[in-house]
Amino acid sequence: MIHHFALITALLAAVVLGAFPLAAQDCTIMAGQAAFDAGQYAEAFDIFQCVDNTGEAEEQAVLGIGRAALMLDEYSVAANAAAWAAEAVGLSQSEYGPQQIERLTRARVKDPDSLPLMTELAYWLWLRARDDEAIPLYAAILEADPQNAFALTFGASSQAYLGDLDAADAGFAQALELAPENDHIYSIAASTYHDLGYPEVALGYSDQALELRPGEFAGRYVTRGEILMDLRNYEAAIEDFQQALDLNPENFDALTGLADSLLRIGEYDAGFNPVNQALTQNPDSLVARVIRGYLYLNTDEPELARADFERVIELDPEHADALGGLGDLAYNADDFEAAVRFYQQAVASDPSSRYVRAGLADTLATLNDAGAAQALADLFQLAGNPLELAAAGKPQVLPLDFDTVYVTTIEANAGDTISASATSVEDGLLDPALVILANDGEAVAFSDDADGFDAALDAFVVTKPGTYTVLIGLLDSVRGDARLTVRVTPAG
Repeated sequence: MIHHFALITALLAAVVLGAFPLAAQDCTIMAGQAAFDAGQYAEAFDIFQCVDNTGEAEEQAVLGIGRAALMLDEYSVAANAAAWAAEAVGLSQSEYGPQQIERLTRARVKDPDSLPLMTELAYWLWLRARDDEAIPLYAAILEADPQNAFALTFGASSQAYLGDLDAADAGFAQALELAPENDHIYSIAASTYHDLGYPEVALGYSDQALELRPGEFAGRYVTRGEILMDLRNYEAAIEDFQQALDLNPENFDALTGLADSLLRIGEYDAGFNPVNQALTQNPDSLVARVIRGYLYLNTDEPELARADFERVIELDPEHADALGGLGDLAYNADDFEAAVRFYQQAVASDPSSRYVRAGLADTLATLNDAGAAQALADLFQLAGNPLELAAAGKPQVLPLDFDTVYVTTIEANAGDTISASATSVEDGLLDPALVILANDGEAVAFSDDADGFDAALDAFVVTKPGTYTVLIGLLDSVRGDARLTVRVTPAG
């Protein structure tokens, strides 16, 4: 695993700290290294880029660009250089990264106090998600240079990945206090918080990075597009993925992100073009094949969908999204027992998959299986942002989305009846589901209207007195307003 950091499409033509024309005799790796060793990082950057433009010593030139970029706090350029250097020798980043770490570790034995060596080694350790090994290097760099933007920025990112978000927040704030106009710091923070599941925080940083330097780095638009997808703002995500493709028509992540976003808003036919372009680049991409499988599923091409999902399962037998897709195909064919098996395999592989859990609950309900209530209860326990709903007899109109569950507790005696309903304010918009949990936490009743768009539990008879919890939420990812009602009718 490596940290997610969307890569830019082209290296900067010149570093803002100053570039100047180079004499032909200066355009060599040796001259670039000499400038770097002398601390003339902007000059070294230009020389290494000059060498790269000649097409000679490609790997060394690109590594030199990345090394100089790190010292100039141009982290997006360094990320791109890391990817290009691996590509130059025909290796993946997962193969190339350990080689770089080993090389730099050997070099540090001879010069353990070299800040450039510590910086480059810490960067590669971060890139390969070896954050615990990188943190002592950040500390050593900051001891020698307390205002080192690199160590503050990447140290904050590593702290975040290791779970210390307070330290991460403080580190990023300190880095930005020293360099408030450094767009790369915002970009690293955005990628970090996006990886860790804090899309609102990530979006703020991402917006700042793009505001400081718009229209230049395709990868930054990809990152923001992915964040917007996490926030289910698919229309805005589509705009960002398209912007990335305008800058680099072959950006793989932008192609798959665009196709996925189009899938999620129901623009199925439009999704085929970008996903097929992505599969032309990588025919066995699991991400792209799953997306295309769902596009086929939604355009009534079940056999083509099955072929894509089964190819993914060949490559990764526990792929939750592909198993979920096979479950959907079985459900659509009225083979509910097979659908349950696929959904259960998918849940076992990825317990956090709300989409698959929703499919399992729906299928069990179709089979009138008592496990449907518990399956939906388990699904709702994964939801964030629970809101309190007063247990009143009159309806209340409240917004629903896939991450919001309304919860209320009710005291009931044996013989009492509990009724609950959720109805879409706008017909055809929502697919609500409800579940009632008994006071011991066991799910005892479930309702989801087979036709969709409303659900009701009518006069559920209480057999065991105590406190009951009513959960109201969605099986679908669409958002909108629903009219919610919860009522207890005493026995007799």
